Amino acid sequence: MTERMTIEAAAKALGVSPEAVQAYLERTGKLDKVKEGQRVYIPAQAVRALVGQRSSPSTAVQTASVASTVAVPLEKYEQLLTELGRLRTQAQWLETCRTELKEKEALLLEREKELAQLQSEVDRLRKPWWKRRTR
Repeated sequence: MTERMTIEAAAKALGVSPEAVQAYLERTGKLDKVKEGQRVYIPAQAVRALVGQRSSPSTAVQTASVASTVAVPLEKYEQLLTELGRLRTQAQWLETCRTELKEKEALLLEREKELAQLQSEVDRLRKPWWKRRTR
């Protein structure tokens, strides 16, 4: 049987996260994967070859250029742009709501102070007139 590694072990050997290995498996197809039930394994020889490629200087430049660009289908790109626009609109709306909330909170505090003053005035006026004069 061929020696194989889990995605976590491959990630550790490559010095990347398991999510990065998953993405690499899904996007490039350069690594073979073997599924056994729910588990996914990668041939250890393929991981070692990839480690050897990553350490050579000529592929380091290629890896750096690939890492800075991502190929996304046009439909997905447009969907992401639409989502970004929606999120920006939502963020602006939330900021407007926060500003209004702060203004209304300040107004409420002011009204609460006025209410407390009026309440003390009402309490003072409820006293009989002879008690009001002596203060």
